[in-house]
Amino acid sequence: MISAERFAVTSGSYWSGVLPRLEHFIRVSNTGPRVFAAPLLLRSSPTRHAFVTETAFVMWKSIMTAATNVDARIAQYDARARLQAVRRQVPLGADISEEEQADADILANRLHTYFTEVRVLSDVSIDARLAGCGPILGGSADLIGVDLSYGVHAHIIAEIKSVNRKFRSTDVRQLVTYLVLYFAMYGEISDIMIVMNPLLGRSLEVEVDKFFEFATGRPSQEVIPELLFDWSTAGTSL
Repeated sequence: MISAERFAVTSGSYWSGVLPRLEHFIRVSNTGPRVFAAPLLLRSSPTRHAFVTETAFVMWKSIMTAATNVDARIAQYDARARLQAVRRQVPLGADISEEEQADADILANRLHTYFTEVRVLSDVSIDARLAGCGPILGGSADLIGVDLSYGVHAHIIAEIKSVNRKFRSTDVRQLVTYLVLYFAMYGEISDIMIVMNPLLGRSLEVEVDKFFEFATGRPSQEVIPELLFDWSTAGTSL
């Protein structure tokens, strides 16, 4: 059994067979991502960046779901709890410093600006839990909602990557996993998938059907149900 997030970053040969043109898609996407802000140089120590970015996520989640501004000094405790699973890799150390609070404030504001001004959303769910399927235990999508940006109702799934790097195939594999799990739960295929990086001020935004046509040569209406069937009948491993 494996989590959706772990599945996305492993099983490389499996993913190469499922999405044969994914690497080419990533190379093309990295040449022209959407730019919504200038790259941000964090003042806090690189060893604390995961803690700072997780604190920013908690602050942003509170604004989006409860319309409440949560101070970084309070949000840090939820961030610590969320990072417990990777505490050996992420030094949690002391309480958040003033410098780190300032970084978290900027990142939380960027997240809020993107998801309220760059994109116009409704019916938003943050940390949306998706049930498992076959050997996949399930996972939590950073954001699921309805995008009204272009005057139509488009269902989106978005993942946030606050990292100092370009987009990677594993980012998209994670979204594809969520797309299949969402389809398993609701019988619907999302319209748009997004990888958003508040640190670099970049986002990868693509219509789900166009992505599958590019990566597989087939429509999402064929590929996603097939993946669901494969995973549902895979036994204990993929």
